[in-house]
Amino acid sequence: MSLRIEEGEFEVCERGILVKRGDAEGFAEGLKYLVENHTRLKKEMSERARLFVEQNFSKERLLQDIESLYLELMGPQITQIT
Repeated sequence: MSLRIEEGEFEVCERGILVKRGDAEGFAEGLKYLVENHTRLKKEMSERARLFVEQNFSKERLLQDIESLYLELMGPQITQIT
């Protein structure tokens, strides 16, 4: 992945397109690129994106992360409660 994307440009990545922050023109160009005859690429990207979200942002993962955070914040105090 290139970190030297210029204004109005985009880069195709594993799960979508990458543009410079706040670059509406680059984003529009990236979407245009995907819309124009890249059906297979769009399908592959969306499948990889869905899998990424399911693995990293599931309800179960969120609950585990919150529980771990609480246990970490409570530290030694947790043994007194249980």
